Amino acid sequence: MSANVPYWRLASFYFCYYFAFGVWLPFSALYFANKGFAAQDIGILVGMTSVTRIIAPNLWGWLADKTQRRMLIVRMGILNSSIVFLFMFLDQSMASMLVVVIGFTFFLNSVMSQFNVMTMRYLGDQATQYGRIRAWGSFGFVVAVVVSGAILDKFGIEAVPVIVVTALFLAASIPWALPEPPAESAEEKARSSSFWSTIKQKPVIALLFAAFALEVSHAPYYTFFSIHMESLGYQRLAIGVLWGVAVMAEVWMLTQTHKLLQRYAVKSLLLVGLLSATLRWVVTAYFSDVLLILVAAQLLHAMTFAVFHSASVEYIRQVFSYRAQGTAQAVLSASSYGAGMAIGSLVVGMFWEEIGIVSFYWAAIISSLGALLIWYYLPFNKKDMSNG
Repeated sequence: MSANVPYWRLASFYFCYYFAFGVWLPFSALYFANKGFAAQDIGILVGMTSVTRIIAPNLWGWLADKTQRRMLIVRMGILNSSIVFLFMFLDQSMASMLVVVIGFTFFLNSVMSQFNVMTMRYLGDQATQYGRIRAWGSFGFVVAVVVSGAILDKFGIEAVPVIVVTALFLAASIPWALPEPPAESAEEKARSSSFWSTIKQKPVIALLFAAFALEVSHAPYYTFFSIHMESLGYQRLAIGVLWGVAVMAEVWMLTQTHKLLQRYAVKSLLLVGLLSATLRWVVTAYFSDVLLILVAAQLLHAMTFAVFHSASVEYIRQVFSYRAQGTAQAVLSASSYGAGMAIGSLVVGMFWEEIGIVSFYWAAIISSLGALLIWYYLPFNKKDMSNG
């Protein structure tokens, strides 16, 4: 990797950013349950993290492409998120908690799409190496779930917001030490295509719907997996370790995705991710009381997240011009981590008390539908990817 790439500063930001998520994602539902919120309210609160991913990335992505001030958006987004989160300590009613969650995630979700664009811009013609830097984010996540699991077993679930806000402020300090990424060259400007001319192509639309389906299928896992495991008698440390196993598999795979992207068609990698999700949810539902099999299912996170994420980000990079990258990556984030997770969390929150673990079988069906879209609409040949 080129010496001009600020590797450790980029890696440190990914680490701290996803460390915060590594506490919030698996343990926020338990935190809300401890506060006495009903399952439907928990689904709403957890789902709000994803609702803001629909609006925030698109708004900030459009602004970043319009102004080409991505660094400023990253700096102010993560700082504002940290400040808003502090209000969680003041009032913990449902109304106040909802406002805080919407506020801090609105700014937090403005950041990562633009940071991904900047990371690939720093990398230049080494863009397939993105996974090696992004792996530090996943490593931060796994450190968070394991370490915070142990901390919460000792100090109680009340420590969740303290750990999260600490990680947020650490992340907020890093972008100020980063240089501006290379500006768009005259050649790039000359061959730029508009965002709208590309987004309308059938393969791109298929990818967005498949990403949406994959995240909908993750909703029972992200929202109620920890609660379900606790109901089966698993200790919080064990729950943290199970999350950690999944993310360690993700970390390792992210360090290998540059090899996969150089060797295999994006379509093949997207299909592997989606079909692995189908297998994972069926196994999780049927064998959730068998620890060793559950651990094996968690290892499939290497495919359901790392492979699919790297392939989809690379696809967007290849088919959209640099001037449209901010909006394009934001739309990918909004359709998957935003709309997919929001709708999935809200629906599973409404039906969890009635159907419980059966929701994982529905998740398997939904990820299979995403695989069908990719299989039918995306070509295998890289140079033909944007043709529909």
